[in-house]
Amino acid sequence: MFGQKYDSIIRRMFIASVKKDKIFRASVISCIAYKKITVFGENKNKTSTVQHKYSKDSSRVHIHAEIDVITKAKQFLDKDELAKATLIVIRHKLSDDDVTYIYGNTTPCSTCRAAINDANIVKVIYHDGTNFVFEE
Repeated sequence: MFGQKYDSIIRRMFIASVKKDKIFRASVISCIAYKKITVFGENKNKTSTVQHKYSKDSSRVHIHAEIDVITKAKQFLDKDELAKATLIVIRHKLSDDDVTYIYGNTTPCSTCRAAINDANIVKVIYHDGTNFVFEE
């Protein structure tokens, strides 16, 4: 799909998302990959001052996976490295049969898009509900 490196990361992320606690029968996992550094983030059902900074709705400030991974990545990568990194966001959900896990829509919301832009991340991989999308 995207090459061995990203395909392997996406597979590991999908498995991790199925295993972790689920919010609303779905789970979102994010990753920032740069050279040999891989940082993971996840959606969390708690508030965040960073999420609040970008949110347009003050009642919806739970941590999105994109915000979580960008915050974590800043501990390991400088601004130039972050700008060259790739952000990957995947979500699993139960299919209509309530047995099979499938990829769900992870198109970044406007709040996360603002954080991605502020971090100068230009390479983003996400699922639009039908296919994976690679923005560059």
